[in-house]
Order: sequence, then structure tokens, then C-alpha cells
Amino acid sequence: MNKLLRIGELAEQTNVAVATIRYYESLELLAPVKKAENGYRYYDEKAIKQIRFIKQAQSLQFSLSEIQQVLNVRYEGRPTCPLVKDLLDRKIAELEQGIQQAFILKA
Repeated sequence: MNKLLRIGELAEQTNVAVATIRYYESLELLAPVKKAENGYRYYDEKAIKQIRFIKQAQSLQFSLSEIQQVLNVRYEGRPTCPLVKDLLDRKIAELEQGIQQAFILKA
């Protein structure tokens, strides 16, 4: 069995603040595998991967709401590729529009 990590250990391994992990939990982006009677939260290796996914998606300008959509599709067992492609297409369109507006303002 894999070793479970407390929230502070998870924060350290992922370079994310404990408060951020709690925030992700409140948004249901992340859940501990176990909560002890003393209130300690315990996480497994999956949580590390989940946080890395969230941070990588944020670096691509995905909002937490959009990330939640992708995770919900994954949890339902459906393929995430069509949703991710649609979200990326929207991001590209937003960027192209921003570039066009920047050129108009500069002219």
C-alpha cells in the first residue's frame, strides 16, 4: 500500500500552499482519501497528480471552473478529449481576438 500524505506533506511535494489545497477541496477539485478523527486530511499519489494537472491546466489559462468540467467528465468515465479540444478552441479564439484588438488599439 502507498504511503498516505498529510496536507502539509502534499503541499510541500507539489509546491502549493495548504490554503490552496483546502480551496481546491472546497471547489471539489480534490478530495482526501481519508479524514482522521483529529481532522487531519490524508492524500495518496493520485492527489499529487491531480494538483499537477490543475496547475498545468492553469498555466494554459484554464479557469478552475473549466478544470472542474474536465475532471467531472473524467470522473464520469467519458473521454475528456472532445471537451478539452472545445475549451482549447475557445482559448485560441479569445487569444486571436485579443491580438486583433491590440493591433487596432496600436494603430
